Amino acid sequence: MHFMSALNYFKKRVIA
Repeated sequence: MHFMSALNYFKKRVIA
């Protein structure tokens, strides 16, 4: 599962 990866990506996108 790549849940953490997806969450990290989303978070980075929101922060970026």
